[in-house]
Amino acid sequence: MANLENIESIEEDLEAKQEEAQEANEQLQEVNERLSAIEGALSSLSEDREVSESVEGNQENAQSEKDEIESRRSELAAEVREALGEIEELEAANQQSASTIEQLAGIGEDVSEAQSIISERQGQLEHARSLAQTLLQELQG
Repeated sequence: MANLENIESIEEDLEAKQEEAQEANEQLQEVNERLSAIEGALSSLSEDREVSESVEGNQENAQSEKDEIESRRSELAAEVREALGEIEELEAANQQSASTIEQLAGIGEDVSEAQSIISERQGQLEHARSLAQTLLQELQG
């Protein structure tokens, strides 16, 4: 189970994954543009078999590059889903802490500092969840 004190680490990890995903998206767009240009060239070169065969190697290389990028995007999506699972565990633990603190408050104990910590964590968890969900949508889109 993830530790409530590691929320910042999860957020930092998600932010790093977000940068990596943005880079992969840019690379994917570039390779798709290359593939489109190559396919257009191959269509134009249909009569020139020798040159066309030479350009097909470029197409194979670009397709291989695209496959690698898509594979990395899939890996990132799996890692983000894993982080979402950790966030759910942390939310449950934070809720358990909140319930316990409310019981103490019910008997008159001063738990304002603990409530503040729980509230701050909940905000961090909501931010991390939002970031993870947005990132997952980008990677699956």
